[in-house]
Amino acid sequence: MAKRKRKLARRSSQPAPPEICSFNCPYSDFPPAYTAGACRTMSAVYCRKLRRLVDRNRPCHWRAASGA
Repeated sequence: MAKRKRKLARRSSQPAPPEICSFNCPYSDFPPAYTAGACRTMSAVYCRKLRRLVDRNRPCHWRAASGA
């Protein structure tokens, strides 16, 4: 029983990702420079949870994958 409570406490301490992927997410980061090319419009966000680039201003890929 105690193990379950600790596991739930750890899960709840993580901030929830927003509905829409943007730089406001605590797990977002700027994409690497080599992905931007000459046009630095930042149409992608690097997701540290998924460890890959995701589309900006789209529904959160991590939230959809985790069922949150």
